Amino acid sequence: MEGTVTVQDELVDKGVIQFVAVDGNTAEAGGLIKDGKFVVTVPPGEKIVRIRGSRVTGKRQVDPSPAWGTSQGGAYEKDNTQGNFVEIDIEVPLTSQKDHWDQSQLRETITTKTKKLEYKL
Repeated sequence: MEGTVTVQDELVDKGVIQFVAVDGNTAEAGGLIKDGKFVVTVPPGEKIVRIRGSRVTGKRQVDPSPAWGTSQGGAYEKDNTQGNFVEIDIEVPLTSQKDHWDQSQLRETITTKTKKLEYKL
C-alpha cells in the first residue's frame, strides 16, 4: 500500500509511519516517509496509526555533539563538510495535532482492498 502525509497542505519532508494492531494479534508494520510519500505492507485489520516527521528549515547552528544528538524541538545531523555546523530539521508532531507518538488516537481499518492512504494533518 502507498500513501501521502501532509501538514497544513505541505508534504512532510521525512519521517516514519507505523501501523499497530488494535487487537494485538497481528504484526506491526511501518516504513519511512520521504517527500511526503510512503510504501508499506500492512496486514488487514483495525490499526492505530503513528506518524512522526520533520521538515527541513534550511537554518544552521553550531553542532552540540560530535555526531548525532537531539535537542528541544529538533534533531541534528552531522555535517562533515562544514566542520561544526549542522542543518536543523524541526520535528513535527504528526500523529494528530495534539497527540504524542505513543498515544495516537488516529485509527485506520485496513482491508485487502486498501491500496492508498492519505493523511492530511
